[in-house]
Order: sequence, then C-alpha cells, then structure tokens
Amino acid sequence: FYDQKQKNVIKKILNWRTTLTFPSRQNATVDAVDLMYHLLCEQSERYGFEQIISHPFFKDFDFDNPFLNTPPVTPTIKSPTDSSHFENLEPTKDQTCGHIPLSD
Repeated sequence: FYDQKQKNVIKKILNWRTTLTFPSRQNATVDAVDLMYHLLCEQSERYGFEQIISHPFFKDFDFDNPFLNTPPVTPTIKSPTDSSHFENLEPTKDQTCGHIPLSD
C-alpha cells in the first residue's frame, strides 16, 4: 500500500481488492505472503485463529510460551521516549478533526 502521499495510501487500503499486490522480487517468503493474503481478504476467505496459529509462517513460534520466543529484530532503544524507529508523520486535518492547528 506504499505511496509518497498519505491520501493515496488510504485510497489503496480502502480499495485493497485491486491494489493489494506483492512485487515479484519480494523479500517475503511464500508462507508470509500466503498468510497476508488470508488476513487481508474477504471475511469468507479469512483465516481463523486455529488456521493462523497452525500456519507454516509460525512453525517455530511457541504460542503456549510466547515470551520464550526470540524476536526476529530487537531494536536498540536510547531512552523511554525514543521514537527513532518510527516515521515522523505530520497529522492531517482529517486525523485531528481540525482541533490542532497545522501548517500547510
């Protein structure tokens, strides 16, 4: 759903039936793509809880002891308020309902 403009990203999400695609040179595994397709789909095709936890994407994940799993990435946090791992996005008037003055 990537786009330079936030409004276009929103439009792509709302029109996911025609915009959800995965590039042929993707960095995601076949199992990851299959899981995403079955989570971002019509409700009748969507995986339920049992299908999700038994999916091959989670084959090495221990759902009975989730805190024993090693995360694939552990970010380095510099302080309790460190937000360096997030994009710095300015809210739009739609997001603030006009209550926060924004520069254009």
